Amino acid sequence: MSRAGRFLAFMLIAALLSACMPQGPFRVSPDLPPLANGQLAPNPLFDASKSRQCESISNNESCINFVEFDEFGNAFSRQQLNAGVSAASDTANKKGDVVVYIHGWHHSSRPGDEDVDNFQKLINRANLTGKGRKTVGMYLSWRGDSIDTDTPLVGFSSYVLTFWDRKSTAQNIGAGGGVSELLRKLSNIREENPESRLVIIGHSFGGAILYSSIYQTLGDQIRRDAKGGGGAKMLSVADLVVLVNPAFEAMRLKPLFDMARSYDYSAETRPSLVIVTTTADWATKTTFPLGRTFGTLFQYHPNHDYWNLDTTAVGQYEPFITHQLIVKECEPQDQQPSLLKALNPNRTYCIPARKGVDGLVDVPSMLWTRCEEPGDCEKVIGDKYLKRGAVEQGYMPYRFPIANIRTDVSVMKGHTDIWNDRMSNFLYELLSAVRDRPIVVPMIE
Repeated sequence: MSRAGRFLAFMLIAALLSACMPQGPFRVSPDLPPLANGQLAPNPLFDASKSRQCESISNNESCINFVEFDEFGNAFSRQQLNAGVSAASDTANKKGDVVVYIHGWHHSSRPGDEDVDNFQKLINRANLTGKGRKTVGMYLSWRGDSIDTDTPLVGFSSYVLTFWDRKSTAQNIGAGGGVSELLRKLSNIREENPESRLVIIGHSFGGAILYSSIYQTLGDQIRRDAKGGGGAKMLSVADLVVLVNPAFEAMRLKPLFDMARSYDYSAETRPSLVIVTTTADWATKTTFPLGRTFGTLFQYHPNHDYWNLDTTAVGQYEPFITHQLIVKECEPQDQQPSLLKALNPNRTYCIPARKGVDGLVDVPSMLWTRCEEPGDCEKVIGDKYLKRGAVEQGYMPYRFPIANIRTDVSVMKGHTDIWNDRMSNFLYELLSAVRDRPIVVPMIE
C-alpha cells in the first residue's frame, strides 16, 4: 500500500474510533466492586437527581426515571435501579400508573436524545389528562449505537456496520436477567396495588430486549387465561405490552403464536401483546431481512417457509398480521366502547380525531380493522386474511390475545417515526384504554 493509502486508512480508522459511543452509562457512575471482605458498599458518586428527569405541568411534576444496562444485561447501578423501583412504588401506592419504555437502535439515555424528550411528552400528556391520576415513566436504556450517528462524515456508517452487533447485543441484554428482574419488580408492585396500571413499550431492538425478557411469562399468561387452558388465573407481567416496529424475526414469535392459536378464549380475556409495524419501515422491511440472510447462511431450514420466518421481522411477516391501522375519516359509533374493546360486526373500530385547543383537528381519525375477510386489510396485506372461527377446525380463535397490527405511511413514515402525532396519539389511547378497567382490559374480539 502506498504512503497515501496508509494515511487514508489510518485516518478512516481514527475517525471510526472517534465516533465510537461510550461503553458506560450517561446518567450514573457504575457500581464499585465488592470490598475486600465481600461487602457491597453504596456508591458514593451516586446522584439520584441525574437518574430522574422532571417537567412542571399544571403546578405538578411529571417525571421519568432512568435505569441503564450494560451489554450483558446487568444494571450499571443497583442504586439507580432501586430508585426507579421506589418511584414506581410511590406512584402505584397512590393509585397511579407506571409506563416503561425501552428504546431501540441509534438511541440511548444521553441528554437531548429524541426518544427521551418524546417519552417525556407522552408522560406529560398522561399526567395532564389523568384527572389527578399520576403517571410515572421508566426509561430503560442500553447502548443503542456502537458508532455515534451524530459524528460528521462517519456517523452514517452506524446504519451499515452496527446492525448485527446491536441485534446480538439486544438479545443478550434481554436474556441477561437484569431487565427481567426490573420488570418483575414492577409487576409485583402492580399486583400489590390493583388500581395501578403497568404498560411496557419497546421499540426496534428495544422490542427485541422486551420480548426476550418476558416471552415465557406471556406464554404462561396466554395458556392460563385460555378457556380450557387449565391452571389458575394469574396476573401477567403487565396490563399491556406494546412492541413498535420490533426488530426480531417472526420465528421467535411462532411458538407463542402457534400456542395461542390452539385455545379458545372467554370474553373476559385481556390482551397480552400488541405489535405495531409500518410498511414504510425500511429497517425491518429491507435492512433486517438483508442482515438475517447473511446471518443465516449456514443455518439449516427444512423449507422456504422456515427460511422466511427466520429472515423476516415479526411485523413484516404477513401470515401473522391480524389487524390493519390506517388514517381514515370515520366517526365513532354511538356508545362505542373504549379502544381494545370488542370490534363491531363490521370488524372495524374508529379511533376518533383529536381536536386542539382551538377546536380544529390536529390528529386525524384512524380506522382499526381486523383482517378476517379478503380485502379487510388491503392497504397492508392485500387480499390476505385470517379467518376467525372454531379452533378445532383450524381457524383463528375469536379474542386472539396477540394483536399484530400492520400500518402504513399514513400512521408511521419510517422506523423511527414512532412519536409523530398520529402514532403517539395511538399509544396514548392504548394507555387510556388500560386505565379504564382494572387488571382485566377490554379485548379485541
